[in-house]
Amino acid sequence: MKKLNFPCKQLILSFVFLCTFFGSVLSFATEDEATRQNLVKILQSHFPDIKLEEIVATPIKEIYQVTHGPKVLYISTEGRFLFLGDIIDTQDKLKNITELARRQARIKALQQLKPEQSINFIPKTVKHTVTVFTDLDCGYCQKFHSNIKALNDKGIAVKYLAFPRGEPGSENYQKAISVWCAKNPNEALTAAKLQKEVQKTTCDKNPVDGEHELGILMGITGTPTLILENGVMIPGYLPPEKLEEVLARLNEI
Repeated sequence: MKKLNFPCKQLILSFVFLCTFFGSVLSFATEDEATRQNLVKILQSHFPDIKLEEIVATPIKEIYQVTHGPKVLYISTEGRFLFLGDIIDTQDKLKNITELARRQARIKALQQLKPEQSINFIPKTVKHTVTVFTDLDCGYCQKFHSNIKALNDKGIAVKYLAFPRGEPGSENYQKAISVWCAKNPNEALTAAKLQKEVQKTTCDKNPVDGEHELGILMGITGTPTLILENGVMIPGYLPPEKLEEVLARLNEI
């Protein structure tokens, strides 16, 4: 029998190595997918109405990250333990892994909204866009809107989403519906912010309920709350100059 020369041996060994390597990768991928499918089944058995966006492995062994709309939570591999909290990497400048995931989840949730669901004040030249969860009677929300021209002059577009502080059925909540359902929502919102009377109205597809629910899922507890383009959430009022300063260093935060 003719002996194999060195290049042939090397080729065969390389082929065996590649088969073994990719076989193990495929095995891990299949195992990981099976785990995710099992976790989906477990979560849906307890929360049949939940909309699962993503289930991915975390840097912590046997812990998976679950994204539900803009909300991030964690579950053990076997699906027994479900918990909330932040994962912080002490070996990477105390990087908050959970907050980074929340930012991406917020961006994705906002991208799923239709343009007509928000009340938009857009400058001719847009440098930055800020989404603002707002209440019509909140003092600092009114103060923020009093600066809308100054914000637009700085190239900052503002997209308002409704987050009425009153419960559904309250006068405050109905006012939000009237504004979002008005023939000219921009004028109605400005009038409401100036504490002027707004004609009571409603519409079949008023977005207030959905936007209010989205805000709750994001963990919003007060207004105004700003969501920046990179998903960073800022609770509270910022004057135009300060907001412009924050947006200028968007890549640093």
